[in-house]
Amino acid sequence: MKILASLILFCLSCVTGFAATGDTLENPVSDTNYIYYYGQGCAYCANVDSYLKKVDAESKIDIEKREIYFNEDNRARMAADAERVGLNPESVGVPFLILEEWENVSHLIGDAPIIQHFTPILGEAPKSNRSLIALVVLGVLIAGVAGWLIFWNKKS
Repeated sequence: MKILASLILFCLSCVTGFAATGDTLENPVSDTNYIYYYGQGCAYCANVDSYLKKVDAESKIDIEKREIYFNEDNRARMAADAERVGLNPESVGVPFLILEEWENVSHLIGDAPIIQHFTPILGEAPKSNRSLIALVVLGVLIAGVAGWLIFWNKKS
């Protein structure tokens, strides 16, 4: 009986251990302001948008989103920010991220660099729950087989 209890506890700890994924920094850089330029309909921007939504970025960091395809003022602001970081505004596309930390201003261009920058701060985007469901089913199956074996041994 102790073996069954240990087996069940082990399975449950494995399931809950796998469910707790997505390492993040305990205290994200709170002194950094982000300006995120994107275009409605841009596939690369959609990748960044999806990531930011999944990790609930707006509740964790100071990020201002500015759409440029349909907003002329934001296009002008993006051109000014591109010049501010030493880029030719004509050669800058979206997604484009400005990072303002104290007196330092830097930038990132492209979905992969932006997501890679935020991953240590905000964590990995949650994956599908399929693996968690599979682990729960596996744990229940193992517990059921162990219970059946114990019942069969008592009967014999």
